[in-house]
This record gives sequence, C-alpha cells and structure tokens, in this order.
Amino acid sequence: MTDDGFTKTIFQWQRQVLADAQLRPLATRVMLALCGFINRGSRDAWPSQGTLAKAVRASRAGTQEALYQLAERGHLEVIVNRGRGRSNHYRPTLLPAA
Repeated sequence: MTDDGFTKTIFQWQRQVLADAQLRPLATRVMLALCGFINRGSRDAWPSQGTLAKAVRASRAGTQEALYQLAERGHLEVIVNRGRGRSNHYRPTLLPAA
C-alpha cells in the first residue's frame, strides 16, 4: 500500500484546528465529525448539515455557525451547492506554518 499522505494531512488539520483558541468548542467537534466523512481520493466531504448536526448532537443552526466559523478562520473551504437535497462540499485547508 502506497502512502498518499492522507492520514498525515488529516492529523495536521486536526492539530491546526484544535490549536485555534478563537474557535468555539462546537466548531472543533464539527471538524472532528467531518474527518469521518472525508474522501481519501477527492479530499472532500459532503455530509448534509443535518447529518453533521446529529453526529455532534447539536442544532442544525449551531452546526451551520460552526462550519461558517471554520471557513472564516481559514480552516475549511466550503463549496456551496444550492438546492434541496444537494449537500455542500467541504475541504480541509492547511494554513501556512507561522
């Protein structure tokens, strides 16, 4: 099995998000839940916001706010899909080392 760097990248992203003291605790829980949905090939995740909300035991509105905060702080790229039944795509973003 070849090493594609996927696991290393996910762990780096987790450490990056967990180190961000400006994030609310729900945002870190959403990040951890998203890790379980990330596709190894595309490096995207596309769970519905309802699915994420159930995974972190939070409201849909709270989950939306957490996703917004992750994106605003540069940890997450959100590709918006408009329309009923069409989930957004989420891609972890590694920030440059300080």
